[in-house]
Amino acid sequence: NRERVIAVENERIEKDRMLEAIGRERETQLTRIAAEKEVEAEKRNIAEVVRERVAVDRTVAEQEESIKKLRAVEEAERQRQAVIIAAEAEAQERLVKDIKAAEAAEAAATHRAAEELTMAEARLKSADLEAQAKLRMAEGIQAEAAAAGL
Repeated sequence: NRERVIAVENERIEKDRMLEAIGRERETQLTRIAAEKEVEAEKRNIAEVVRERVAVDRTVAEQEESIKKLRAVEEAERQRQAVIIAAEAEAQERLVKDIKAAEAAEAAATHRAAEELTMAEARLKSADLEAQAKLRMAEGIQAEAAAAGL
């Protein structure tokens, strides 16, 4: 009987030891699971931060590209305006030269016409004077002939 009591007692002690070991194992597992949950939560937080940084970097890159594009467009527009202004200035210069050349040609033509008119008037006056001189000469010859007849 006593052996049976000792065996039961030993079995109860063994059972208590096993329950205690199981309890420790359970605590260890729970602690490990809690630690893994914390690690997973931290990994999710890190991944979220990384995603946010990538989104910010993408936004910054898009804005930089937009700025570069805007600068290129504005530079092209400035160059286009410069070409237009230069072409307008050149056209204006040609127009002024053409106007001045036309004015000079007009002045030269007016001068030539005045010169030709003056020359024609001089020839007319010269011919008139010559005709008057011939008329007088004829009158003089006629008078001499008439005087010779006297």
